[in-house]
Amino acid sequence: MPLLISQANPDEVKFQAPNPKYQTSTKHQIPSTEPWLFARDELMQERRRHIRISTPVIVEFPNPETMKTERSFTQDVSESGMRFPTAVKLQVGQELPLALQLPFGDPSMHATGEVLWIRQISRLGAPQYDVGVRFRWIEDPDRQRLTRHLTELFRHRL
Repeated sequence: MPLLISQANPDEVKFQAPNPKYQTSTKHQIPSTEPWLFARDELMQERRRHIRISTPVIVEFPNPETMKTERSFTQDVSESGMRFPTAVKLQVGQELPLALQLPFGDPSMHATGEVLWIRQISRLGAPQYDVGVRFRWIEDPDRQRLTRHLTELFRHRL
């Protein structure tokens, strides 16, 4: 079921159902005459159990091809996973050893993550990807430290 984005209003999104009677919008019912751009081949359903907080956490992982350490900053993080950009093309289902560095000089946390999705985000130049990772393993003290950090950030944004 493709996700479509309006050419006239990029903030407006609708899901294309096989039967036009079932098409819906995130804001309102959309007239059938409005032009739409094809955006995705499949519908991504929200399945997160934890709130994601937009915060820059340094993430390091080995490039699977070169084993060179790659570094990025998260775009958002939760107790159960994170999203970050990278030039490395990872594979869905791939496990990654991760080192996470919270702001303010805290010691690194180590985790194992599983790539749940990958999306190419650059249109020109070298490929760049957005990657969604679920934590498969993280030590309890590190998970507690991450939870405290995210809770504090969330509290300050209310």
